Amino acid sequence: MLRFALVPLLSALLAVAAPSQAQVMTGPPKVILLEWETLRPGTSSAHDKVAAGFAALADRASSPAHWIGMNAMTGDENQALFIGGFPSFAAAQQWREAEEAAFAKSPALKAEAERLEKAGAALHVSQKGVFASYKPDMSYHPPGPADMGKARFVEVTVTRIRPGRGPDYEDLMKTLNQARDKAGVPGHSAAFGVVSGAPSGTYVWVHPMAALAEMDGEYGKALIAALGEEQWKKLRMVFAEITEESTRTLFVINPKASRPHPAVADADPAFWKAAAKGTK
Repeated sequence: MLRFALVPLLSALLAVAAPSQAQVMTGPPKVILLEWETLRPGTSSAHDKVAAGFAALADRASSPAHWIGMNAMTGDENQALFIGGFPSFAAAQQWREAEEAAFAKSPALKAEAERLEKAGAALHVSQKGVFASYKPDMSYHPPGPADMGKARFVEVTVTRIRPGRGPDYEDLMKTLNQARDKAGVPGHSAAFGVVSGAPSGTYVWVHPMAALAEMDGEYGKALIAALGEEQWKKLRMVFAEITEESTRTLFVINPKASRPHPAVADADPAFWKAAAKGTK
């Protein structure tokens, strides 16, 4: 489960205020934290209760921390993902220290956090945390709070590039995004380069969707026309040459496992009402 007392998570794809200075941004944060969890089969309901407990605890502590919880629809269906961001790594440290100080002053809050941690640990097979930095030039029509608030699904793509080929991959994606624009391909994707928690040369793409119907679109011919046959062939060859592996996983957003920021929840209050009681 979320290590609330150790690493505070903010709302997905939304930079929020640092404790000492109000700051609102409409796009992805500069730093993203993803926590992948593999759950024991049959524990999803218990996991939701623990996540709701963390949200309530954050509310009691008047914490500004927020997160979006998701469950896998493809791949390992026992996988859960929590996603959030920070305006900087310095802010991440500042929030951690502030959280630790708050819990040190309140034995009741600390005891509840420890109880939830223990309950969550019994539900997990494994947990993995990853820090990554935002890549604006590689992103495609970057999503904002409203896009996340209206989303029901999130496709997360993890791509690992061969050593030393990061610049080639970034150039390839910039060219591809220009072609997508020209071809009129819809959608919003935020790109992040992993800094810690995964092999060097790993990139994470976050693509929120309001409905699975968005996956029905056929834009291949329009994209090839925008690039030209020769350029399309070249990009395919470069991608195959520099890529070690690339995995796409479709997640469904779980409001019961989330504590959305008001800017996210306000985009669709009815959907987020399951989590709204734990949100300030």
